[in-house]
Amino acid sequence: MTTLRDMAPGSDARVQSFSAELPPEVSRRLRELGFGQGDLVRCLRVAPLGGPRVYAVSGAAFALEAELAERVVVRLVDSHDDG
Repeated sequence: MTTLRDMAPGSDARVQSFSAELPPEVSRRLRELGFGQGDLVRCLRVAPLGGPRVYAVSGAAFALEAELAERVVVRLVDSHDDG
């Protein structure tokens, strides 16, 4: 299983699911931001020492804490994947 937290800067992935431990209101908010199933996400930056990570999704950039990022399951793709 690969999560957003596992992504290296510059890598792309498609959202597969959310961890069952993620509260429903948090998963709903993530979907509203563009982290829905099948959505393409790019890791832009990883802060040192386990700090927030920055992801591009749906034309915007969002910083997620590492603990939240490890609750979003993804499938890594190459940059030419179209779905």
